[in-house]
Amino acid sequence: MKIWCSWENGCDHQWTEVSRTEATCTTDGEITYVCSKCDETKTKPIPALGHDLTYTVSGSAITEDCQREDCTHTATATLSAADGTYTGQAIENATVTYSEGWAGGDLAISYSNNINVGQATASIAVGEASASVTFQIAKAAYTLNLGNLSQTSGNVSAVTWTVSPADATAKVTVEYQVGGQWTDQLPAAVGSYPVRARVTKSDNLILADEDAYTTGTLTITQRSSEGGSSGSGNKTEVEKNPDGSTTTTVTKPNGTVTETTKYPDGTQKVVETKKDGTVTTTTTDKTGNKTEVVESTDGTTQTTVTNDDGSSSVTRMDKNGNVEVQVKLPADVVEDAAQKGQAVALPMPSVSASSERDEDPTVTVDLPRNTTAKVEIPVEDVTPGTVAVLVKADGTEEIIKTSLTTGSGVTVTLSDGDTVKIVDNSRYFVNVPDAHWASEAVDFAASRELFAGTSDTTFAPEVAMSRAMIVTVLARFEGVDTAAGSTWYEAGQQWAVEKGISDGTSLDQNLTREQLVTMLWRYAGSPEREENLDGYPDCDSVSSWAVEAMAWAVDSGIITGVDGRALAPQGVASRAQVAAILMRFVESRAQ
Repeated sequence: MKIWCSWENGCDHQWTEVSRTEATCTTDGEITYVCSKCDETKTKPIPALGHDLTYTVSGSAITEDCQREDCTHTATATLSAADGTYTGQAIENATVTYSEGWAGGDLAISYSNNINVGQATASIAVGEASASVTFQIAKAAYTLNLGNLSQTSGNVSAVTWTVSPADATAKVTVEYQVGGQWTDQLPAAVGSYPVRARVTKSDNLILADEDAYTTGTLTITQRSSEGGSSGSGNKTEVEKNPDGSTTTTVTKPNGTVTETTKYPDGTQKVVETKKDGTVTTTTTDKTGNKTEVVESTDGTTQTTVTNDDGSSSVTRMDKNGNVEVQVKLPADVVEDAAQKGQAVALPMPSVSASSERDEDPTVTVDLPRNTTAKVEIPVEDVTPGTVAVLVKADGTEEIIKTSLTTGSGVTVTLSDGDTVKIVDNSRYFVNVPDAHWASEAVDFAASRELFAGTSDTTFAPEVAMSRAMIVTVLARFEGVDTAAGSTWYEAGQQWAVEKGISDGTSLDQNLTREQLVTMLWRYAGSPEREENLDGYPDCDSVSSWAVEAMAWAVDSGIITGVDGRALAPQGVASRAQVAAILMRFVESRAQ
C-alpha cells in the first residue's frame, strides 16, 4: 500500500527520475520524478542551451551557424552600401540586412576613407569574422562666399572666403580691381574695390568654368579714433569693428595695455596685457556671468568663473599642466536642479582625462553643509571609459561605479567637500573591436571594474556568464571586497545570499537571461511592475518566478530583446550581453 506523503504523517519523499527530455538550443528540457512512497510526481525544467555560434565570411556577408549536432540554425547578415557625393562630412551610406533568426545582435558599421572623393569602405564584424564592401564618393558642386568686405584703414586684412561644402584641398584665388586692373595685391587706401574669387583647385569639388567668379566689393573706410594722452598720461583709441562691436584700447605709461571690446548682444571682453607679459582676459555675457583667465609668464594659469546665480569656480593649472578645480554651488542652484531631476552643470572649464592617475585633474565641490548633488563635470573628448574617482581623506582612491558619461562630460552624485579625479580608465581588448555591437558596454563595465577581461588584452565576449560571476560582479558593484574568501566567488556568494539576491546554489552553471534580470530586480528592491510582456513573441516562455522581474527590466529599458525582439529568457547570457545589461542597469539607477 502506498503512503500519501504530507507534513502531518511526517513522510519524506524519495524521488526517482523516471523520464528526461533533453534541452535544445531554443527549447527547455524537462526531468520527471516519481516518489517511490506515494507515486506523487514532480518536474524540473532544464534551461535551453542557447546557440553555440560560429561565424564565417563570404564576400559582404557574415553567416552564423550553430555547432550543436542537433541544431540546424543558420542565418546571415549582409552588408551593402550606396555610392555618395562629397559633403565635407563622413559618408555613412551602408546598411545591414539580417535573414530571419539572426542571433548575433545588431552589428555596428565602421567606415574608412569615407570623407574625401574616391573609394570608401564599410565593414561589420562579429566575433573574429568581419566583412566589408566598397562604395564611391563623387565630387560635389559648391558655393563660394566672401567675407571681411568692410574694413577700416590702417588695419586692412585679406578678404576671407568660405566654400560649402568645406574642403581642405580647395585652393581659392582672390583678386582686387585697383586702378582698373585685376591684381592679387591687397589695397590699403580708403575706397571701394571690386573683388572676384574662384576655386582653382580641389580634389573634392567640381570646378566651375574659368570665367565664372564669385564677386563682391571691399570697402575701406577711414579709421576713427579719439582721446590721446589724458591727464594721467593714458593713451586711448576707439575702433569700430566690422561685426558691429567697438574696441577701446587704453595704453598706460607703465606699459599695461587694456583692450575692451563691447558687442551688440551686450557681451564684453577685456584683455589686459602687463609689461611683464601677464595676460588677463575677462569675458562677461549679457546675463552677468563672468570668466577671468590669468596667464602668467611662468606657464601657470588661473581661471575664475563667477555666475549671476551665485555659483563659482577657480581652476588652477601649474606649469606642468596639472589641474585643480574648486567649485562652489549655492543651495538654490542645487535645489532647483534636484526639483527638475537634472544634474548641475559645474561652472568651470572643460578638463582632459588621461590614464595616468597622477596627472589627472581633480575637482572639489563645495555644497551646502551635509547635502549631496548630482553634478555634470565638463570633460573634453569623453569616452565610455571616462570615470570619476573619489579621492578619500586618507589619500586612497575608489572608482565611482555609478559615474556616467554624457556628450560633454561625466555625471556623478557627490557630497559636500568631495574631491574626485577625472580618469580615462578605458580597457582595450583585441577581441572587442570598436565595430563590435557591445564595444561601448564592455568598455563601460571594464572601466568601472565591474568585471575584468579574461586577460589583459582579451575579453571573450561570446563566452557564457556563470552564476558565480554575476554574484561577484553585483557584490563588487555594492562595494564588497570580493578578494576575501577561500574561493574567488565566496565573498560574492555570501553577500548575495545575505541580501536575498540569490540562493547561492549552482554557481558553476551558466547564467540565463531571466536569472540575470531577477537578480538585478532583487538588488533594486523588487520594485512592483505590471506584468505585461505581450509585445514579445516568446513572453509565455518566461518562468513564472521571473515574470515580474522581466517586466521591470523591459519597462526600465534594461532588456531590449534579441532575435527580432525576443526575450530569450532561458537563453544563456554571454559576457557581452551581461556587460550591456549592466550598463543599462547602472544608467537607470543613476537617473
